[in-house]
Amino acid sequence: MCRNKQESYELQIPVSILKERAKTLFWNMSGFSVKNPPSEYQKKEVLQLQQALESKIEINALLRKLEPYSFEKQYMTLADEMIYYELPLHLYKEQIVGIYAFLISEDTLVSDEQDTVDQLYTHIWQNAYLDAAREWVKEYLFQKTGQFVSSCISPGFYGIALSHMRTLYHMVDGEKIGVSVRPDGLLYPEKSVLGIYLLLKNQINILGKRCGSCPAQGKNCEFCMEKI
Repeated sequence: MCRNKQESYELQIPVSILKERAKTLFWNMSGFSVKNPPSEYQKKEVLQLQQALESKIEINALLRKLEPYSFEKQYMTLADEMIYYELPLHLYKEQIVGIYAFLISEDTLVSDEQDTVDQLYTHIWQNAYLDAAREWVKEYLFQKTGQFVSSCISPGFYGIALSHMRTLYHMVDGEKIGVSVRPDGLLYPEKSVLGIYLLLKNQINILGKRCGSCPAQGKNCEFCMEKI
């Protein structure tokens, strides 16, 4: 781990500590359920893919404390950059005591030699490990700061335009871990996640569930972090 005067951290997250959490997330994402359980063959195949992925996957993360910050009715200002959103964060100004931007990435590629199903399962495993890493970073922040940490806020959600991906990318200096940002705001490698966490005085849900306004209209709920 490296730290500098700007309160930033560069982390390589050991895959071994994410294994069980990623396994739980995989089964939640995969579409299998109590009513639709995997066969013994599918279980074996899925766990073999996890084992193969673990032998080559590397997960890197960046964290940076953002100052100054402020929250208004439809926008927040982070390190002098204005970001528009559809969140009532201005109502919780007194609860917010800090803010960190994060970037997590892994660049393992799905092999073209795999059949379609194995490629799909590998993609789900990658997403599961990224989400497990994101949860680990949230816990890391809690342990480091002693403050409660909000749910993740990212461009593409909560009314935050994807164009702000570039803004946050430059805030954390994503090049440090080999991540780049395309003109359309998407990250490369594609298995990268970027967003912010708020530090809070109390453990409260300042984001809330947004099921009522979700554009998916009830489809693919099993993939939603609100449901997992």
